[in-house]
Formats: sequence, structure tokens, C-alpha cells
Amino acid sequence: MKKILCLLLAAIMLLSLCACGGGTGSGDGGSSDGGNQEDKYADRSRKFTLCYYEGGYGVEWLRAVVTDYMENVNQDVYISLKSSTDNNVAREKIASQTGTHDMYFIEVDMFNKSSVLEELSGLLDMEVPGEAGVKVRDKIDAKWLSYYEEDGQYYQMPATNFMGWNWTYNKTLLDATLGEGQWKLPNTTEEFFAMGEALFNNNVFLTAFAGEDTTGGADYMRYCYEVWFAQMTGMEGYNHYFNCEYNNNGTYELAKDYPHNVEQNKDAIEKTYQVAQTLCQGQNGVEFVHSKSESLSFLDTQFLLNQGGFRGAAEYPIAFYYNGASAEQEMTGYVEDGIIQAQDIRVMKMPVVSAIISRTPSISDDAVLSAVVDYVDGNGQLPAGVTEEDTAIVAEARNMMAELVCREFVITKNAQNKDDIKSFMAYLTSDRAQLIAAQNCNGLPVLNYGYVPTEEELGFSCSEFTKSVYDVLEDAIVVDLAKFDKPVGIATGMAWYKDSTVSGGSLSENLYSKQALTADQIYQSTLDSLAGTWKDRVEQYLVQQGQ
Repeated sequence: MKKILCLLLAAIMLLSLCACGGGTGSGDGGSSDGGNQEDKYADRSRKFTLCYYEGGYGVEWLRAVVTDYMENVNQDVYISLKSSTDNNVAREKIASQTGTHDMYFIEVDMFNKSSVLEELSGLLDMEVPGEAGVKVRDKIDAKWLSYYEEDGQYYQMPATNFMGWNWTYNKTLLDATLGEGQWKLPNTTEEFFAMGEALFNNNVFLTAFAGEDTTGGADYMRYCYEVWFAQMTGMEGYNHYFNCEYNNNGTYELAKDYPHNVEQNKDAIEKTYQVAQTLCQGQNGVEFVHSKSESLSFLDTQFLLNQGGFRGAAEYPIAFYYNGASAEQEMTGYVEDGIIQAQDIRVMKMPVVSAIISRTPSISDDAVLSAVVDYVDGNGQLPAGVTEEDTAIVAEARNMMAELVCREFVITKNAQNKDDIKSFMAYLTSDRAQLIAAQNCNGLPVLNYGYVPTEEELGFSCSEFTKSVYDVLEDAIVVDLAKFDKPVGIATGMAWYKDSTVSGGSLSENLYSKQALTADQIYQSTLDSLAGTWKDRVEQYLVQQGQ
């Protein structure tokens, strides 16, 4: 009975895991947070409400920093925490000014809401509590200041760290299957598939996709494909592509009449799609994705990675799963309750798409490419003849990481005690707050203000999983899949591929069931799908922008 109850609770928990607009329910945070000890602080002279959306990192870190602030920083203020059930509903209530909360931690696009949000430039110039001479803007990376800036003003402040999605792997399983010390993590997609064949021959699947969760957004494999596309284009090319810009004789210009940006990225579209097709359909009689993938929920895939079976029955495990940095936290309860056995799960950097050698003329084949990856990882020597330019291309690709840049703090225009809210937000950027947050989030640097605590400061040893997250984050290059800073791309419906023959399901699901187009058809489908309405959409966008 206890195991059944845990599974039911986990299913409820998973409703909160889909970022950038995910979630279910109908409220913007009407329910009180049970961990906030309302009766202890409610009689304080000033008060504001903080409505939060609980994602994969949980809420303990937020409760901890709020409690520290009220007990040790400002004993005149009561911060009332309210849990939210739906990001989109919360945004609608903010926009219509019918919401009842003062400050929001939200996971959805909050751009173009200046009429209903408090402007935050003054906050950025406030001094960080306990850090003399340091301003809030000093604690926020320049790229995020640039991202959230709207005509010289700011209405959003980045909240949790962008730790993104990466390939997680089960070292315990790999050691048992391939032999401890006898295997090496794949540097390239060809090596990834070669490892998949070795695993398949030993009754282990390479990976799985959450086919049962595709409509809810929890099939994270779709994010992986776009990172491989970004590797094929390079970040500069990726940004031009989704800004609908094409190279016109050496100058990048907006493609106003036709999707020339798609034409110029034909190779990247086809080669990326081919990798996705191989992963989902297998090759040479080898299956790479789990045979039950179409029936798997996000929780099911997590269990298979942790050798936990499938809905209570023994099942072939998976060795890799594309997941977020909260993966370990999501499984902790099941380990503690004995439902699954502890496994050594870690995070790895992205395998570099083998077809990238079409961009790197000094790299002749996959073996040389793999050696270059080792070199940029700090292992081994650079192969003879490989140029600095090609090495830089590989280094950029290796460090790419998928993310949805959409988690921010905002203050409503009609909020009470705005100065108190801003003082609290300034506190959140302090090293003190960041340390407390990390201590209550398995050591992960959950707040996004640059502080990296040591194990000595944390007061405990981090797990191998957390250590691997730090390793991946060190040189991470964020591939922002939300693209809220690319409005023309949103207006035209830009995507790295368009399959005109299917109307639903994820790419993984459609490829696996062989409903999707083949790699030699996908470019034309993408071009045709966009070309029909392209000119009108661009013209409409320019009119809206007053151009």
C-alpha cells in the first residue's frame, strides 16, 4: 500500500515538471504554502505574497531563503508563500490585474507586460545586502540582463539557474553490462550508437522517450534534437535561423519574402533529422529506444534508468536518458522508501553530432572528431592538422545545453509594499541566499546569480550526480528553446523542421511508429510548410513593430 501511495504522489508531482507554461489546475496560487508557518509571522507590520510555481527543483530551497530573510534579515516583513497550479492562468491574472498576489516566481513568457508589471531598474541598482558596494546588476550575468531588457527597461529578473537538460546515464548499469573500466562515454553520435549496439546485445536499451507524456511536454528528447541542430549550424547560425535572417552576399538580412534561411540550412536540417531517425528507428537490426517507449510516462522512463522496472514488473533497463538537473531529487523518495535501489546516476556533456565534420574541413572522420572532443574536454592532445577554427567549432558544440529561458521573478503593478519586495529580491542575489538555496537543493546552484558554493561551505559532500552537473555547467552554452527574444521567428512559426504529414505527437513518437517523413523528405516539407504564409506573416510582424 505504501508503494502504491508513493507512486500516486509521484504522479501528482510530475504535473509540475513541464516548464514554460506547463502545469494543470485553474489557479494562480490561491492555496497557502504549508511550510511557511503563517501563524509565526502573520502579525508583522508589513506583508506581501509570493506566488510560486513548483518545478523539478522542489520548493524547500525557496522556503529556506524566505525563512532566513524573515528571521535574520528583515524582522518587520511577513512573506506569505502561495503555491501556484498553472503558469498560464497566473500570467492571465497578472495581465488582467485580477490576481491577488504581489510577487510571482513564474515559468512562462512575461514579455510585453509593462502596463501590469513594476519596472525593476531601481532594483538592479540596489546594493546587495551584506555585500558592500555590490549592486544587484553586478550579480546577474550580462547575457540575462540583455535577454530581459525591453527598450532600456526591465520588468523581469531571472530566477532559478538555467541548468538545462543533458544526457543522464547510469554508471552502475554500464559497469555491470560492459565491465567497469571497459567502456568510455560517447564523444560523438556515431560512438553513441555504437555503445547502443553493445548494450542492446546485452539486453539493455540505449534510451527511451516518454511516449505517454508527449502531449504534456515531458518528452524531453525533442530538446536533444534541437541541440544537435544547433551544433550543425553553430550558435551564430542558430540565432540567424530563428531570427529569420539569411546571408545575402556576406550580410545577414531579414528574409522578408521567402524563407531563405531555411534554404541555407538544408544540410543542417537533413543531417540532424537523420540522427533523430536513427536513434528512434535503430539500425542494422539494433533498437536504440526502449520497445515500450510509446507507453512510457516520464516517471516510467526514470524508473527504467534506475533499473526500477516498469509499473511494478521486471523490464529491460535503459542506460541513458535525456533529462534535467533535478533528476536525482525526483527519485530520492523512491530510493528512501526502498522502491528502487540507489544507482550511480550522472550527467554528461552532449555527444557531438558526427555530421559536424561537414563544417570542419580539417577533421577528416569520426575518429579524429572524437579525439578533438577529448582535447576540448581537457583530455589528450589535439590531432595533427586540426585547425584552431575547427577546434573552436567542436568546443562550442560539445558545451551546448538545452534550456527554456522562462523562469523569472516579477512584481505586479498594484503590489503592496513594493520596496520590501525589492529588498527581498536584492537579498536573493546575495551569496548568503544562494548558499542557503543550494544547501536545500542537494547542493545544486539553484539561484541564478553566479555563486558556486564549495562542499565545505555547503556543509556536506555532494553526490556524484551533483558534481557532474557542476562539471557540465562550467562551460555550458545555453541553447534557448523558448526563443522569447526572437519574436519574428515566433511570428513566422519557425522550427528546425516541419513535417507536413503529421498533425500530432512528438518527433520521437512519430519516427518510432514510422509515421514521420524520412530524412530525404524533411527539408522540402520544412521549406514548403513555411513558405506558404511566410511573406504575409513577416509583413504583419513588421506592421506590428511599426516598421
